[in-house]
Amino acid sequence: MILLLTVAVWALMILPDIYIYRRYVRKASSRPLKCLYWLPAAVLTLFLCLMPLVMRFADRNAIKDVTVGFFLVFLVISIPKLVFTLCSILSGLLRTGVYGLVFSIAAGLFTMGYVLYGIVEGTHHFRLRSLSIAFDSLPKGFDGFRIVHISDIHTGNWSGREKYLEEAVDIVNSQDADIVLITGDLVNNLASETDEFMPLLKRLKSRYGTYSVLGNHDYGTYVRWDSEADRERNLKSLIAKQEEMGWTMLNNDNRILYCKGDSIMLAGVENMGKPPFLDRGDLDRALKGSEGLFCILMSHDPSSWRERVVGKTDVQLTLSGHTHDMQVNIFGFSPSYFLYPEHNGLYKADGQALFVNIGLGYVVPIRLGAWPEITVLELKCE
Repeated sequence: MILLLTVAVWALMILPDIYIYRRYVRKASSRPLKCLYWLPAAVLTLFLCLMPLVMRFADRNAIKDVTVGFFLVFLVISIPKLVFTLCSILSGLLRTGVYGLVFSIAAGLFTMGYVLYGIVEGTHHFRLRSLSIAFDSLPKGFDGFRIVHISDIHTGNWSGREKYLEEAVDIVNSQDADIVLITGDLVNNLASETDEFMPLLKRLKSRYGTYSVLGNHDYGTYVRWDSEADRERNLKSLIAKQEEMGWTMLNNDNRILYCKGDSIMLAGVENMGKPPFLDRGDLDRALKGSEGLFCILMSHDPSSWRERVVGKTDVQLTLSGHTHDMQVNIFGFSPSYFLYPEHNGLYKADGQALFVNIGLGYVVPIRLGAWPEITVLELKCE
């Protein structure tokens, strides 16, 4: 899989270069110019060749930094070249002459600018998404109940950028929410990542409080620990910090919520994911006592919805995150579609609903179209 991905990245990088060189650059009389043209491709190719050694001998933080750096450089250089190449080929087929060349250059420059915007501004280009979901089984007392759903905060990546996270908290607090639900990945790896942000995250407010579950990153499995006991201590510390902020964690657990004489169940499971992600969810335990109640389930990974929830439980609404929509969504299309059939937004099957929030934070410091999201879900009686 890694080899296939590497070959695909290299092809996307080198094929536009070959086209541009044959069509435009080789006509240049200057040999140094021709050699200089291949320098970026040569450097990126060298990195791809050395990547196996980096992954074998470097520590995980170094691997992450190097990989992220390569990815961003690749996007800034190679994607605009690809767009230019496609536009140039189309212009050639249409015989548009110099106008086609001007259009191709403009398209490539626009793409480069868009990618740079995604790096510089995209990670805090917050989007507020609001929608109503109607259920015929929703108790009347909960008609109009407002849920603010956020996910994948990844606090470790907001260090030095607290003002942006504070902006997100202010947006949440301005929504007049009945409840705030956070579906996992509060951190990248370490519980200590939350320390500087605890006073800020403690400010999240709603009538019924803040509830959360664990995501795959919260277990600290992407760090080399001296022992399994150290990793477990980190996890317990993360849970304790969330409770210290006044959040209620639902790790294979549930609570009954009461409103205007009616009641519903709010349940939460630990991460239920496909390999290589951890599967620690105990759905039976989380849903214990749900018989006859309208039920909302918090489950970080949406891939478990069709396999374990639809047609197998009475859960009416599942809330998930995890996908980030791969942080790229162009004209409504994201490559996350190929990994997660349910990767962004609302899905329904057999009278049951799933909403996938594409995350407030990020893993790689860029978002294109898949802007960081705060969701307001209003429950309605059908």
